[in-house]
Amino acid sequence: MATKSKESDYLDNLEPGRRLALILLSNIRDLEVVSAIINSDSLNFDQEIACFMDTLKCVNCDNEINNEGSVIYCSEYCQQIAGTIRYVRRARIGHRESEIEFQVGLGDRLNHLPNGGYPVRDRHLSKELRERIFKRDNYTCRICGKKEAQQIDHIMGSSDDPTNLQAACADCNREKAFSNTRLATAEEKKFIENLYFNMAMRIATPVPSLACDDHERWQKTEPKIRGARKKIIKNRIVK
Repeated sequence: MATKSKESDYLDNLEPGRRLALILLSNIRDLEVVSAIINSDSLNFDQEIACFMDTLKCVNCDNEINNEGSVIYCSEYCQQIAGTIRYVRRARIGHRESEIEFQVGLGDRLNHLPNGGYPVRDRHLSKELRERIFKRDNYTCRICGKKEAQQIDHIMGSSDDPTNLQAACADCNREKAFSNTRLATAEEKKFIENLYFNMAMRIATPVPSLACDDHERWQKTEPKIRGARKKIIKNRIVK
């Protein structure tokens, strides 16, 4: 009769977010040696950036960008994958992988990726509306009724109608997000395994595989690409 490993028991006893984070971090450690070999040729950062300035392809997946909301990524999904990769690469430089706060934050990011990423645009709330909800709920979490609220929770879906919004503390909001998950199908498990493997490979490499993975230079580079691509779009409109 097969017995569960101590590592498996440990993961089962963790809250869901940290469990996801530790699975990805474990994949990264397993891939560090092989990724170093594959990544022996350094990324020609400047050359890649030059290519991106002349095209309207997603910097994460290289697909054509057709959505109106971005000139950098083809979807929120790609944007959040690249952002998560930079988030982990930055944390690894600072040796923060074992910090609970980092693991929880990483788990929050990973939880949304299999469903296409967190719907940032759909759930964007103005500063005025957020403050209105906080005041209405007396800055108290409406889920537990005890803690000070730091976040606004969408009760159902992404509607920004005030009746669908409530003040929430970070712990309750996170617990609610994970409580809405279900067991993955075999096909979904395969997708998640491939997603984690590909992300782990990009994180484990000593040199970033893509320009958008570079946590040190991307912040200064993205505006340059954005500016160049807006000129491309403007020229197309003029023509």
